[in-house]
Amino acid sequence: PHTSATESPFNVSAFTEEPMSVETHQPKKKRIRRVKQELDYLRRESKDWRMNWPNCIQFRQTGPLARFLSGLE
Repeated sequence: PHTSATESPFNVSAFTEEPMSVETHQPKKKRIRRVKQELDYLRRESKDWRMNWPNCIQFRQTGPLARFLSGLE
């Protein structure tokens, strides 16, 4: 029996078993494909973000985001 305390979006059971969810009625491949689409979208977003980033070479090489930006390559 669920209490109001356990019913949160961050509850572990929400990720493992959700009987009323449409997710569980979908084929697994469909869910995997949807996750891949979301990953591709995030990848495109990060690319756009890097293109729109101010073109300051010195900051890109020495700034705190330098390692993070190179990790997105």
